[in-house]
Amino acid sequence: TDLVAPTPTFGCFGNNEVVIASVENVGMDNVDFATTNATVTLNVSGANTGTYTATLNAGTLTTNQTINAQFPGVDLSVPGSSDFSITVAFPGDGVAGNDTLIDSVFTQPTITSFPYVEDFESGPGGWIAGGSASSWAFGTPAKNTITGANSGFNAWTTGGLGTGNYNSGENSAVLSPCCDFTTLTTPSTVSLAIWYESENSFDGAVLQSSIDGGATWQNVGAFGDPNNWYTDNTISGNPGGQQEGWTGRDNTSDGSGGWVQAENVLDSSLLGQAD
Repeated sequence: TDLVAPTPTFGCFGNNEVVIASVENVGMDNVDFATTNATVTLNVSGANTGTYTATLNAGTLTTNQTINAQFPGVDLSVPGSSDFSITVAFPGDGVAGNDTLIDSVFTQPTITSFPYVEDFESGPGGWIAGGSASSWAFGTPAKNTITGANSGFNAWTTGGLGTGNYNSGENSAVLSPCCDFTTLTTPSTVSLAIWYESENSFDGAVLQSSIDGGATWQNVGAFGDPNNWYTDNTISGNPGGQQEGWTGRDNTSDGSGGWVQAENVLDSSLLGQAD
């Protein structure tokens, strides 16, 4: 009925991941996995391939009961999209049409060589947009305010590539490739070209990092830092679950007024982190 793990379904995955699916008995009879030939099978195709059999946390599944089927040791190490087909096979099942769950996960590529530079002229570069009501688009911006890329032709922008705005209530992000910082032992900088125009102190954007697979996120830098860093610490829209970030009309009526280079020093807690 549902893919429980991995959550989120995109990120830095390896060759020994745990996949968990929720299995519900919607029939009128109990299902005894312990004494029958009932199985739950995961077939993976696409960027990664393989077939896995689940271990279950209950021997008998009673009517309307839900249990988790866990698939250990799933190889999702190859970057790209992997399609999941999870099937319950039970002898004598009269309704086979509700026995399969179709889903997919996306494995981000991993950056291991630094300095890392991405201008998006060869494509999205392993970056991926997501979140709630996401309006992010990749290509050449041709908006009323934001026009053209910082260099070349390509950029990421909200509100699509045309004249549209970001969505009301949007809580979205563009996720970078995974970064293996094990070779970084001295202070390192992050630099990005940004053009922001949003409702001042209501909407905004922030750069965040995670070292626990996306379970929690921390801000990179802070309000008051130099080099075109965050312009506000009272953004009511709570980008990234907090109030610091870049917001539209700082001291002028035009946000950043064009592409600006923002730069900051990575927190020392990120140095040496493999993911």
